Amino acid sequence: MPPLESSVLAILTSVATIMAQLIKGLLPEKVKQYLPLILAVLLVPIGTLLAYAYGRDPIAGALEGLFAFGSAVGFYEAASKVPVAKQVFTSEGWITRGSQDEQ
Repeated sequence: MPPLESSVLAILTSVATIMAQLIKGLLPEKVKQYLPLILAVLLVPIGTLLAYAYGRDPIAGALEGLFAFGSAVGFYEAASKVPVAKQVFTSEGWITRGSQDEQ
């Protein structure tokens, strides 16, 4: 197995977790359930491209993207069970489209 860069993995995981929380409120409920799949489809190629750009093994980049996806989803699931973290990681996301009353 090619060596994985922990710094790249940490950055990809952080970006994925933050972006998912930011855009979750903008997505319709039907699309929201596919957010983990969307993350997987985006992070694996991004990891591969980053590895290629820095002259590293593309397989390592793909694995970093895959592990970042798993970590981001795992962080969200774990945080949703911690009372204090529930205030930060909400099912509505950080940005919302507004309430039905405003529309």
